[in-house]
Amino acid sequence: MKFRFNLLAILLLTTSFILHGQEYLGQTTPSFTPEIFGIQIISTGMRERDITISPDGSEIYFTVFNAGFDGNIYFVKLENGVWSLPEIAPFSGNRKDLEPAFAPDGNRLFFSSKRDGADYDIYYVERTNGGPWSDPIDVGDNVNTSVNEFYPSITNDGTLYYTAAYDGGVGGEDIWRSRLVDNEYQSPSPVGVISTTADEFNAFIDPQERYIYFGSFGRSDGLGGGDIYFSRRQGNSWSTPENLGSPVNTNRLDYSPFVSPDGLYLFFTSERGQSASGSNNPFDISAVVNKLLSPGPAGSDIYWKRR
Repeated sequence: MKFRFNLLAILLLTTSFILHGQEYLGQTTPSFTPEIFGIQIISTGMRERDITISPDGSEIYFTVFNAGFDGNIYFVKLENGVWSLPEIAPFSGNRKDLEPAFAPDGNRLFFSSKRDGADYDIYYVERTNGGPWSDPIDVGDNVNTSVNEFYPSITNDGTLYYTAAYDGGVGGEDIWRSRLVDNEYQSPSPVGVISTTADEFNAFIDPQERYIYFGSFGRSDGLGGGDIYFSRRQGNSWSTPENLGSPVNTNRLDYSPFVSPDGLYLFFTSERGQSASGSNNPFDISAVVNKLLSPGPAGSDIYWKRR
């Protein structure tokens, strides 16, 4: 809880962060060149990653890591034409939580968490008619095992795509797919040509399963610390994955893709870094606050671009 207080205390030192606008924090939408999303609201001097946006665009959830690399899930919400300041999601804050993902209907929010065991598992919370979120619900033993399960992404029919390093996989971390039948997730299988002897992780699946974006490290066409790839559904298979290349991918870690509900924008996390601005005078409180809130090379930030 101290972590939440410290972040909000810094933000509340200024009134300039109350953003008006109906979509995307009121920001001007980007071109095909990536730009940092939500500077001083979502992307700050802390480590932010893993964004998801509600189907109606009124809520944004994302992960923030503290100095000990423990994650919490934060959110901002549009109410009466004004976006709220970030606060910890009601189901987060006392566990290690990360990687939120809305189901396409907005009634469930999935995430990865260390709750009942020593490893990360996938849970979801649900709500009715915009009411409060339920307590977290385990997706079941067919998915959650004694190894880590990460980065859920959900289709219109409830099929769950996620990351795991299971025995029987192709190699290292792979992308797995579990169908939902009678509200129960089935035994998963690796996803086609996407899963290779390299590491594949953190996939976003189109709700209609027409395409997939995912992160990978160790491929021959990689640019550095991890890149984002794209593949299109071809019948029961997938096209050969394509590296998105520059300017999305760099020689640093670029990962955690997400496509906006309207399909227009690609969001992703990157550790490419940006120098924080401001004075080095510790008594210049406005400059110190600006430096703490500005995206910087100390951590990851969330970027977006036109698809």
